[in-house]
Amino acid sequence: MTVLMEVSGKTLFLDEHGKILVFTDLRAGDTVWVAVNSRQRSALRIRKGPMTLEKLHQIHVRFPQT
Repeated sequence: MTVLMEVSGKTLFLDEHGKILVFTDLRAGDTVWVAVNSRQRSALRIRKGPMTLEKLHQIHVRFPQT
């Protein structure tokens, strides 16, 4: 899916290992995952690389503490 999104100095860019990137490290065709502020259509965090099920759970799914 392609969505126009604002990127600012507050946007955090990461590779698939969590290493910090800069905007110019991204290329056309790269797979990225974007955490957004939907009210402002701005990118908060951009993660370059494939999203594994394990990483998806680590980032987005919160399990109750037992």
